[in-house]
Amino acid sequence: MTQMLPIYKVLARKVSLLEQDSEFYDQVETHIENVIENHFPSGSGFDAGCTINLDNPKSTKLIIDIPFHCMNEDGYYDGWLYPSLIITPSLTYDYDVRINWRSYNGKYKFLLNEYFLDTFSFLLDQEIEYEMIDVEG
Repeated sequence: MTQMLPIYKVLARKVSLLEQDSEFYDQVETHIENVIENHFPSGSGFDAGCTINLDNPKSTKLIIDIPFHCMNEDGYYDGWLYPSLIITPSLTYDYDVRINWRSYNGKYKFLLNEYFLDTFSFLLDQEIEYEMIDVEG
C-alpha cells in the first residue's frame, strides 16, 4: 500500500529514523537526499540546490540550507546569500517555518523572506509517496 504524505512529514519521519542509530542509515539518508533533489527548487536563484543539514539530526527541527544567487538592479548576478530554512512542529499549524539569514540585513531581506516563505510553505505541503525502507537488503 502506498502512503502519501506532505513533504515535511516525510522528511521528519526519515530524520527521526536517523536519530535511532539505525542499521539502515545509508538507505534513509539516500531517501532524504532524493526528496530534496526531486522536490526542492533548483534554479531561479537557488542555483546551488538545497541540502538538508544531517550533522545533528533531530525530528523536532529540520534545517535545510538554501543558498541563493542574488541579482542586482541591472539583472547581473551580485553574490550569494546562505540562509537556512528552519522547520519546527506546531500544534496550531502542523509546522512553523522561519529563515535564518546568518547576519544578512540587506535592503531586499523583507522581499526575499516573503518569497522564500511562500515558496517553501507551498512546497512542504505537497504530498509525495513515502518510500519504505527495504529491510531485506
